[in-house]
This record gives sequence, C-alpha cells and structure tokens, in this order.
Amino acid sequence: MMRHADPSDHSFRRSLLRAAGGGLAAMVVTFAITALLATVGRQDAGGVAAVTSPTAAAAAPTVTAVPSPKVAPTEAPTSTEPAPADSAPRPEPDDPSSVTIQVLDTVGFGSGPDALAAAEVLRGLGYDVVAVNPTRRTARTTTVLVTAGHRDEARALRDSDERFAEIRGNDGFSDKVDLHVLVGPGFAD
Repeated sequence: MMRHADPSDHSFRRSLLRAAGGGLAAMVVTFAITALLATVGRQDAGGVAAVTSPTAAAAAPTVTAVPSPKVAPTEAPTSTEPAPADSAPRPEPDDPSSVTIQVLDTVGFGSGPDALAAAEVLRGLGYDVVAVNPTRRTARTTTVLVTAGHRDEARALRDSDERFAEIRGNDGFSDKVDLHVLVGPGFAD
C-alpha cells in the first residue's frame, strides 16, 4: 500500500507561514534602515548639519562650530541658476554684529587654518560668525555668497578686508544666514 499524507498535518503550511513572516520582518527592517539613512545629511534638531555619507563620516575631522540660537546654517546641492537680485536696497551696515556669517572651509574637508583664520578676522571686524563648517565646493579666491537683501553688507565686508575679494549670489546655502564665506586657499598666509 501507498502511504498518503495525513490531511490533518499542517507542518508544511506552518513552515511556509514562518518563512513568509521572516521575509516580511526583513523587509520592514530594511525599509526602516533605509529611512534612517535617508535622513543622514539633513539637519538635526540641534541645528548642526550632519555628514552626508558614511565614508565621509570616517574621513571627516572634527568640525569647529560656533553655537548660535539664531540660525542653523546648511548646505544644499549646487545650483546653476543665477542668484536672485536683491529685492530692496539696504543701507551699509553701521553695526556688523547684526550680520550673520557662516565660514566655509573649501581647502580640506574640515576647518583648516584658513577657515579658522577667516572666522577670527570676521569676529575681529565685529561680525556674528554663526558657524565654521566644511564644504565640498571649491574657490580660487575667498568668495562671499550673498543671501538676497544683503549685498551692501557683502560690499562693506569686502571694503574692510581685501581678502574677501569676490561677491556672488547665494546659490544653495541657508537663506537664514546673511553671508556665507567660501574661504579660498592661502587666506591665513
């Protein structure tokens, strides 16, 4: 006689359900990790920009940040669109401490001597340096990126120290900061 399967034996069904449940659990974990990794590079609640990739995190030296409750400077992807024109002319600033500036180190991936020197010069001139951060952008000369409405402040900065040579529109950095200074090589020399 042939042996038949017992119709009340559900071991195959249970095995199949366990495998499907394990696969579903693996998918949930994968989606959760993907969502967590997607937030890397975005701004955290403390206002400090996060490192954008795990490999950059391993290679990045410590960044000196000047805490400020006023703003949380960030960097967005580079744009090729022209910067918007200033909406209304503003008088030259009588009080540079009312002008917020983010110093961006373009030479290395970290706050090198040129970026730190630029931050000290700006503080010495009375400006409110809200952060010193690295950027992957490059600049041949120290360049002031102007947020709309602050062109006069950029001109006043250039007039006060010739190392802040070039002025361009803010093309991707936080508009909550008045000026962003891309520090070119040799600033500290």
